[in-house]
Amino acid sequence: MEGEDMFNRVSRAIARVLDGQGADGPRIVNSIFFGEEDPGQLVIYLAYEDSRTLASARKGGDTGRVQGALLAALRDEGYPDRPIKIEFISEEEVEKSGGPFKYFTH
Repeated sequence: MEGEDMFNRVSRAIARVLDGQGADGPRIVNSIFFGEEDPGQLVIYLAYEDSRTLASARKGGDTGRVQGALLAALRDEGYPDRPIKIEFISEEEVEKSGGPFKYFTH
């Protein structure tokens, strides 16, 4: 899978899951992913607005449902059978750490 093709497949899978979020309950407000086909690692970060919303999503099982839906969407998009790590974070945590660069390079 070429780099641009991988980017498009992952982007479509994430968009499909985020578009399918219900109107009520905790909502994911942002996402970012990093990955390379070789060695075949993909890391996806899905962000809730704040730590309270993230905690509510974890407690209510929303993060597990989102993770399952995202893995299914990636399979539907033809993403190869390679390691995928899905992390749930909050925009609040990112800002408190000093911004995205500091958060993702700590």
